[in-house]
This record gives sequence, structure tokens and C-alpha cells, in this order.
Amino acid sequence: MLNIEVKKDALLADPELRRKFAGAENQDEAIRRFANLALSQSRQARQHAWALKRLAERFSSEEMRLLTPEARAKWPALLRSHAAAFENQAGQLRQELQNVFASGAADDGGGNPPAIGPAINGEAGLIDAIADLFNHATKVDRDVRSALTASTETTDTAALKSPEFWRALDAALKQAAEIQKAASGAAR
Repeated sequence: MLNIEVKKDALLADPELRRKFAGAENQDEAIRRFANLALSQSRQARQHAWALKRLAERFSSEEMRLLTPEARAKWPALLRSHAAAFENQAGQLRQELQNVFASGAADDGGGNPPAIGPAINGEAGLIDAIADLFNHATKVDRDVRSALTASTETTDTAALKSPEFWRALDAALKQAAEIQKAASGAAR
């Protein structure tokens, strides 16, 4: 008879988290709090990226021209607001994760700066940049959830240690800053 033991609440990032919180009075609770905070920050950042994507797709150029000037002026303000909120949440997430996975954050796989996607020139460039930000945010959120939610996987390797993860997170942060700048000058 084959006996299989499943470790309850095993996180892919468990070894790193156990090292980080080795001195904590209640190590399991400290790990749980850390994971919940990082998951919340990642989810909130992704939600702002999704809101940006929805705003970018909401109106065609023709529909924007038919809006009143007051209504048209709200669009860039909403973009700036969501891009700033994304940047805030993703920045906090980066800081928290860097405290545990510093080696991955420091090694970008070759010293290459993160690509920030297409140049933001005009409305089309802004919409493309938002789509790029959304793609980066989705990858980051997927990797965070994979590493910090309970799993029956036996591997001790977490995506959060990979240079690709850190490049995606850094690219999303830079893209959010560029979107804010571009939205400030957008008058669709």
C-alpha cells in the first residue's frame, strides 16, 4: 500500500518565508500575515491595471469626440488615478517581496533594464501602454498567487525568485509612471 502525505498549507515559497521569519514568536502566523499582505497588494494592483484596461477600451475615438469637454476631461484623470494607485500598490508589493526574495530582485538576468513597452505617443500609444501594463500585472499577480497560496506541489522553487518576475514587476511600475505622464498630456 502506497501512503502519500500531503503537507497542509504548503506554500511554494515556504523555505524562504521560514528563513525570513525564523525569529518570529509565531512563525506560522507571521508567514500567513506576510502572504496575505502580498496577495492583497498584488490583487489590488491587478484590479487597478484591469480598470485602466477597461477605461482604455471603453470609448472609441469617435465616441470620445462626441462626449462633452467636461466628460472627455475626466478620462485622463481616471487613467492617472488608476495608474498612480497601481504604482502605489505594486511598489509596496515590490518592497515587501524584496525583503524576502532579495536575490531575485537584485539579479535581473544580465543587467538589462526592464522593457517598458511601446513608446507612449498619442492616444494609440497610451492604449498600447495600458495593455502592456495589464499583461505585466497579470503575470506578476499569477506568480505571487502561485508562490503564496497553499499548494500540494513538492517543489521548493518559487517564481518570485526569478529575474523574469522582477523584470515584469519593474516594467509594470515604470509603465504606470509613464501612463501617468502621458495621461497628464492627453486630451483625447
